[in-house]
Amino acid sequence: MKYFKDGEGLVYFGNRLRNLRKQRGLTQSELAFLCGFGQNQITNIERGETNTSLSIIFLIARRMDIPLRDLFDFELPPLPQSDQLQ
Repeated sequence: MKYFKDGEGLVYFGNRLRNLRKQRGLTQSELAFLCGFGQNQITNIERGETNTSLSIIFLIARRMDIPLRDLFDFELPPLPQSDQLQ
């Protein structure tokens, strides 16, 4: 199976996380502390620089006390034809 990383989708997810974090009045450092990892992890997720695991996403949702679906409440644009999986 070919490895696929949707960089644009990761940026959309990161923006959504950033907006929810700020709505709750949390800094990146505070959220990282609540989750038990370094601020760089949150920074990289919010910038769309890391293809984070579902387990990390589940932890973030739990620590922020939000429904998981809230983190995914955004619309993705279609994939460019050149990125379509075969």
